This record gives sequence, C-alpha cells and structure tokens, in this order.
Amino acid sequence: MGNEPLSSGDQGKIIVFAILMAPLALIIVGVIPAIILASGIFLMKKNQDFSHIKTSSKLFNIYFSLPLIGCLLAAAYFATKIQDTQDAYASAARLVVSMTQPDGSSAHAVDEITSDLRHMTPNMLRQKYGDATASVMMGEAQRQFSEAQYGNWERAKSMESLYSFLAISIACAAYLLFFRLLFFNPLAKHSQWIERNPIFSSKTAMRADSKSERQIDIIKGEKLKHYSVADELTKWAKLKEDGHISQEEFNEARSKLLKRD
Repeated sequence: MGNEPLSSGDQGKIIVFAILMAPLALIIVGVIPAIILASGIFLMKKNQDFSHIKTSSKLFNIYFSLPLIGCLLAAAYFATKIQDTQDAYASAARLVVSMTQPDGSSAHAVDEITSDLRHMTPNMLRQKYGDATASVMMGEAQRQFSEAQYGNWERAKSMESLYSFLAISIACAAYLLFFRLLFFNPLAKHSQWIERNPIFSSKTAMRADSKSERQIDIIKGEKLKHYSVADELTKWAKLKEDGHISQEEFNEARSKLLKRD
C-alpha cells in the first residue's frame, strides 16, 4: 500500500489538517511548526526520502509537547493557590472567644458570636457584650472582611491563570492528536508514493503506461534506428529532470542505449 496514491479520504484529512493549522500560521508561535512541516516535505521531495517527514514529525511533537508539559505544571501550581475564602464573621468570633476565654474556646460561643455579628447592629452588640468587647468584635470583623476581599481577588486571579494554562494544554494536546491522525498517518501509509509523486496525484496507471511506452519506443522499438544515442540520452535526461522517471530508471536506459551504440 505504500506505493499507492492517497485515497480521497486521506487527501481530505490532510486538507482538514492544513485548515486547522491556518490560524496558527497567523501568529509567530504558529509559523515555526508550519516551517518545520514545509521543510520536511521539501527535503523529502528533493531527496525522495520519507525519513525527512519522520524527522519533521519528531520536531513537531517536541515543539508542542514542551509547552503542553509546562502548562500542565503551571496549572497544577495555580490549583494549589486556590483556597476557599474563610468566613470573616467566624474568624472574628474565634478571636474574640480566644481573648475572653483563654482557658479554651467553646464551639457554642463561637457559633453564637458569629450569629450575632451577622444579624445584630453595632448598638445591639454594645448592649449585649459591652463597649470594649463589641468594639473588638466589630474591628476584627472589619479586618477579616478586608483580608477576605484580598483573598477573593487572589483566588480569582489564580482561577483565571489555571483556566488559561489548561486551555493552552488542551490546544497543544489536540494539535498533537490532529497531526498524528490527519497528517502523519495518511502520509506514512503511502510513503513510497509521495516520495516520487505529488501528494494529491493519483495518476499511477497513466504514468506507468506512458513510461512503458517510452521504454518500448526508445529501447526495443524500431524508432531507435532513426535517432542518435545522444538524442535519446537527452530525452531520458529531460524525463528524469521533470520527475517522470527515477534515477535508477535513467541509469538503466542509459546503459541499454550505450550498449546498443
């Protein structure tokens, strides 16, 4: 199957991959993988060697794997920075209880003060706990609210960074998958064909027939009598330059022509 032309399905996969790569080519980071793949195709056509595509595939995978790993590590770091915001009233209540009950805080007292801070006005707190204790309670509650507000801001920034790095990681993983399924695998299945023929060409029968006809006319046919060996060598050289025959086929034809001469 390696020396057969690509099916319409495989050709469609390559077109889809090119469309998916187009948005990346508009930014600097996307130009590099496009250059890597284009260089691999150019060298493969020049040297008729599919190993250049394999090399560009490795470079493509490395290019997207490194940011994938880096973004996953960064996402894990920001995930550890995300903490639930503490209840400012409960924090203030625990501090007050620890100040008023140094021998040990009571969970019931903490719940009671927390409820009072939520529902009582400052005057009601002063009447129940006295001016000094109420002032401490309200001051501590205000401080806890300020810290909670800053904590919420930090938490929001960490969440934003987490989602950004996760999105980049998903994009890198998706492009690695698209590259394997839509580009490399279809080409690898037809490696021998695309080494010597255009990727989207399917004219195998026509090329084989025309090549056979040339061999019959030039090597075995009577027309050889009407042309000089130099003319025939020139024609075969032209066919090789145009990519219609390989170097091996040219060498074989030249050898036969020289023997007949």
